[in-house]
Amino acid sequence: MAPTDIMLDCASIPVGLRLRRWRELVGDHLAGVEMRRPCHVPMEQGFNGTMALRAHNVATFAHVRSANQLLSRTPGNIREAVQETALITFVVSGECHIAQEGRAAVLKAGDLCLYESMRPYEIATPGAFEALVIMADRQLAEQTLGELRALTAIPITRASPLGAFAASYWREFYSRAAELNDAAISKLLFNGFDILGAALVADPTVTRANVCLQRAKIFLAQNFHQPDLSIAEAAAAAGLSVRRLQELFQAEGITFSGHLRALRLNAAARNLTAPSAKGWSLAAVMHDAGFVDQPQFSRAFRKAFGMSPRAYRNSRREGQAFWSPGESTRRARSFASSCSDSGVAGLSSPLRRLTSAAPAPSARTTKGETHNKSVSHSNGGLSRMKLP
Repeated sequence: MAPTDIMLDCASIPVGLRLRRWRELVGDHLAGVEMRRPCHVPMEQGFNGTMALRAHNVATFAHVRSANQLLSRTPGNIREAVQETALITFVVSGECHIAQEGRAAVLKAGDLCLYESMRPYEIATPGAFEALVIMADRQLAEQTLGELRALTAIPITRASPLGAFAASYWREFYSRAAELNDAAISKLLFNGFDILGAALVADPTVTRANVCLQRAKIFLAQNFHQPDLSIAEAAAAAGLSVRRLQELFQAEGITFSGHLRALRLNAAARNLTAPSAKGWSLAAVMHDAGFVDQPQFSRAFRKAFGMSPRAYRNSRREGQAFWSPGESTRRARSFASSCSDSGVAGLSSPLRRLTSAAPAPSARTTKGETHNKSVSHSNGGLSRMKLP
């Protein structure tokens, strides 16, 4: 499917409709959020600016210029989500505060940070700002970085050599995205998350246990196709004992074998629908993913996707994520039900000062969050166009 290009320009939108237009565009193509303006900002000054957005099959790229915005990703938004995503915000100018998991990143020009859509977060922009936002599949990020929960809302600053390199990579990637096809974008996303991980590892708030677990997951992502791959090999690659690696996986609520099986099933699912593997037999798909037993592979695949590998091949398009939409929604609801509807707790003082805002309108955030949903917004500032 061809990329979708959209432009929002508030100069042509009546003041009373601007918040709605912002909410629709962000909800449809990035992540459903509650949006409001700070209480000290007059209504006519709220939600001015522009957003240029390009949605590919595998990622969405947005260029935002605005001021004085407050965004909250709530448990309600998460319950309605149909997709699990990882997001990166790179600040071009001004300041942006992003809070998640009790941490708050204060980003200035040249800084960036990672956050994810399956846990509540808050974003505040105190004044005029310009930022680039890149959204990709959450599982792609976790193939490189491991569990994202410990890595979100950690500022990666231009002051450090690795931070400057990561910022340069993502900004250049953004500027070239319009020239790239989906296969190239997927590869560059994977490399970009790897670079991001290197910058995060240099941060003292990222513990050695997290780093070692990430190393083990990276090793598994690179070697899962080997049918005799063992936990001892993964532990050695991560510099851990087998028992310690088992404990780290268990702390995330998973097992080593479960994580390895998910990687293999994900690879099999992609090969079942990839044009490059169109002529492969089911046995070839199974062996390439690291499975050796046909009945075991079929049972595991059916349990994960609710259908046989052959049926999946006939019904799914290329790039389908490992978790089915139903499973993604179930996991989202399970997490969200354990959260309070009050939003993100434990915000740092820079963000807390900005959260006194005018009441949000009663209109609900648009449901959807798909990369290529057709544009159904009415006229009034929204138009299809190429990104600058």
